[in-house]
Order: sequence, then C-alpha cells, then structure tokens
Amino acid sequence: MRSKEKRGVSVCESRNGEYCFLEKSDKIPEELKNYSYIDLSACQCIEEMAAAIIDEELKELVLLGTKEVYNLLKALVRKMNQVDEHVMVTIQICECKSKENRKDTGTSREEAALHAFLTGNYPKTENYETLSELYGTKKWLLNNPDLYGKIDINSTIFLSSSDYDAEMVNKWKEEQFLSLCFLDKDKLYVSRSQDKIPWIFASYLEFSKQEITKQNTYISIESKEDFEKLCEDLAYFSATGKVRNCHFYLLDECRWTGQCTLQYQRRGKGITDKTVEVCQTDHIYDFTQDPYWQFEKWKQVKEQAETKRNCKHCAVQAWCSKCSGLQDDHVTEFCDFMQNHMEILDYIRIKNVILAMELDGVEELSFAHYNHALVLPEHVKGKKPLTHWVLLARSKEDYFAIRLQDRRKEKISQEQAFVLEAVLKGYHEKAVKELFHENCPEGNFERAWIQVRQIVTVKNRE
Repeated sequence: MRSKEKRGVSVCESRNGEYCFLEKSDKIPEELKNYSYIDLSACQCIEEMAAAIIDEELKELVLLGTKEVYNLLKALVRKMNQVDEHVMVTIQICECKSKENRKDTGTSREEAALHAFLTGNYPKTENYETLSELYGTKKWLLNNPDLYGKIDINSTIFLSSSDYDAEMVNKWKEEQFLSLCFLDKDKLYVSRSQDKIPWIFASYLEFSKQEITKQNTYISIESKEDFEKLCEDLAYFSATGKVRNCHFYLLDECRWTGQCTLQYQRRGKGITDKTVEVCQTDHIYDFTQDPYWQFEKWKQVKEQAETKRNCKHCAVQAWCSKCSGLQDDHVTEFCDFMQNHMEILDYIRIKNVILAMELDGVEELSFAHYNHALVLPEHVKGKKPLTHWVLLARSKEDYFAIRLQDRRKEKISQEQAFVLEAVLKGYHEKAVKELFHENCPEGNFERAWIQVRQIVTVKNRE
C-alpha cells in the first residue's frame, strides 16, 4: 500500500554531454534533507525510471537538476503523469555543476554515437541494454512521439540531411532531451549546437590508394579487391609488426574484434513505427515487446547461428566474433577468412590503441602480436590474439609498454619486454619462466615478472 507520507528526491546532472542520475548526492537543499534519496542511476530509459519510482510507493518526488537536464526531467514528469497520477513529481533547477564536468562542446557525445553506430563497438557487458543509436526517416521519427520513453536516455537519433527541417529541429530542442543529428555524405550535423563534424566514407581499396589520414574515416570491406588489399596489409603487419595506415575505422568493425554485440541491441534502423532493424541486420526489435525478452531472443539467434556453422568445433571459436549479422551466402567466406587470418584481431586492436592515444612516431614502431615476435624466439608462437589493452612496441633498439588504461608509453628493459611479450601471447608464469631462463640465462626473472605484472594489471577500462 502506498505510503501517505513518503517523499523522495533524486538528482540528475549532465556530465560531458551525457545525462547521469546520481547514486547519492551531497547537493540536496536543506529543505529536502529529510526526503528519502531515490537512486535512479541504474535505469537506462524513462520507462525503467517510472517503474522504479512506482516501486518506491511515494507521495511526492522532487527531481533536482541543472538547466542542461531540464528536458529529460520534464519527460520523466510527463511519463509519471501518464502511469501514476497519485505521485506528485516536481522539478527544481539548481545551478551547481559537478566538479567532473568539462566544458560541453556539444559534439563529443554525437561523435562518439556516430562511431558506435557505424562500427558496432560497444563496451563489454553481461546485461541487456536498451537501444542507444537509431537511424530513421523524418516520417518515422514524427510517428514515434513517445520514442524517448523506450530508448536509452543518452540516445542519439540520426536522420538523412535531406530530412532536415528547421521547424522540427527547433521544436525538438524545446521538447526533447535526445540528441538529433543529420548525416550528410561527408558531415554530421549536430542540431543542438549547429556544429558540423567531418567524416569520410570509402572502400578499403579507395582508402589505401588515397592514403587518407583524417579522423572519422569509415571504411567498408565489400568487394574482392577490398579483401585482397586487406590481406596485403595483414601480410605486411604479420611480417613487420607495423600498421601501414591506422587512420580508419571499419564499418561493422565489431565483426573483426572478437565480440558480437547483437545481443545487447544497442543500434538500429527504423523500419516501421514500432519496429527497428537491429545491428544493421534483418533481426527486428519491437518497441511493444519487453527489452529483456528480446535480449533472450538475440541470445537464441546467436546460439542457433553458431550451431548451424559448427562453431563449437572450430579452431578459432574462442576468439572469433561469430557474427550473427552475416547473410547466408557470406558465412563460408567469413569463416575461411577468420581461420586463415586471425591476425586481423590484433591488427584492429593495435590500430585502435594507436588512434585512441594519438601516438607519435607510429611509423617507427613495430608491435608484438599473435603472428609477430619482437623479443621471443621465432619458434615461440602466440597462443592467442591480444586481449589486454597493453601493447609491446619496439623503436630501433628501445622497447615500450603502451597502456591505454592510463594513456602511458613507458620505456622498459629487454628483460621486461621478453616477459611482457610472453604474457601478451598467452603464456602463464611457469612457461614464461622456462622460456626466460633458456634465452636470458643472466637475467633476473623474478624482478622482471613483478614489474610486468604491475604493467598489465592496471585496472582495465574497456
């Protein structure tokens, strides 16, 4: 039974362009100190927030936030008025900002959203998610006035630039908290700031010929010539440990990074008013269905695809993405490629670390990977592709441990490099020790092992 007296307060902030409900807050005004704190931080969409508030059986809820989050709070109030008119939900605007905030340029969130939508690269998770990046038409968008209640509160909606409508954009800014962007053939238009983010689309062959070095370059691999050029670059990478040109991202790059993100239903393309094509495949997400039920459905889709391809008995099954978005006539081609070119996983990972850290002198760096040794004897083959966000690189006679976690490029000794390369290639302590004593009889293994463990056990922020 609903409490007649229970009152709650919840706090929301904008952190670097993203909405964030706080687990707890010291910013509660004195007059609200005796209110119960309602933690909405685990909720991904408005519907989940409304359900969490109802579960609290409140008489009153005060939503506290800055001007940047006002439209989000207003949408939550509208939702609560629809589902439970007995709870009085009000908004209080405060001027204080989180110390963690940097100046919001208006582009970082949208640029990251475009990257996720095109590449399919999302953080690893074990939980089901709500849709985050959506592409649709103006008609589809206008036919979904309650879309904000069913997708991630930090979602981005992409439309074609041909659908640009100034009146619609102005109304969207006033009423919606979701980010609205327009994709042109070479620019991303951000409606809330009028910024234009350049991007380039090309085939792998075109990219290789033009030697493009600009940011936001998205590459497709579709033709036989694209695959042949990729195989040339992979052969060079295997022989030298070098990436010829790292300034690109692959469309559907998740296919080549060892993790399929279909199950987490993060990106989609609007098909009908109630359905979305998920992950640029023919799998359908239905707004009228429960998100968790659909999460379980995608799990079954993945399992069925893997059974059909006999992935369980494949030599590379532990590292392959087992992409569920492949058309039937491409499956054999994909499986053959992964079985014969496992170095592509290291190629993509190393390329992404170079881009993320904006490393200097990349042309001088060669990297240890699955198929290439820097310090280990050539006969000591890698047991697996790279799985740490730590790389080993060499420039002339110097060795470096490159850590994305804390964005450090640290010079290390040859002994440390030997141990680090063995660890990255999948060898455990006993085997590493035996290799070390065989090849570095005068070295101090215990010291090198401790130093390398400190390097690779920095908290991972994948």
